[in-house]
Amino acid sequence: MAETLLPYEFDFDAEHGILRCRWQGAATDVTLKEFYSTMARTVRKLHPSAAMLDLSGVTSLEASPKTIEEIAGLAPAVPDPAVPVLVVAPAPAVYGMMRLFQTLGGATRPQLQVVHNVDQAYPALGVKEPKFERVEPSV
Repeated sequence: MAETLLPYEFDFDAEHGILRCRWQGAATDVTLKEFYSTMARTVRKLHPSAAMLDLSGVTSLEASPKTIEEIAGLAPAVPDPAVPVLVVAPAPAVYGMMRLFQTLGGATRPQLQVVHNVDQAYPALGVKEPKFERVEPSV
C-alpha cells in the first residue's frame, strides 16, 4: 500500500517548546479535519508550551465554513488555555477562514491569534530564532 502524503508536516523547537505545523498544498474539508485530530494527538505526545500553524504554503482553500464551524466546536487541539497558539495566514481567503475559526472557537481558545506572516508570529511567541527539527505526527 502506498503511503499517503500529508499536505502538512510537523517540527518542534525543543528549546522554546514550540510545536509548528507547516502546510503545503490544498486545504480541504477532509484534510483539515484529519489535521485537527493529528494535531491534538501530537500535542498530547509533545506537551508544547506554544503552537503555530503556518498556512503560508496553502495553494488552494477548498474548505467550507461549515467545516470550520464543526472544527471550532470540537475540544481544542491544544487543550491548555494558557498555551499560545499562532496561525500564520497570509492569503486573504485563508486569513478570513482562520478568523472565522478564531471567532467561533475563541471561548475555548483564548490564546489563539491569527497573523498575516511569520515575522509577526515569532515575536508574539517571544522567540527570535527558533530551531526546529522535524517530528513525526502522532497517528
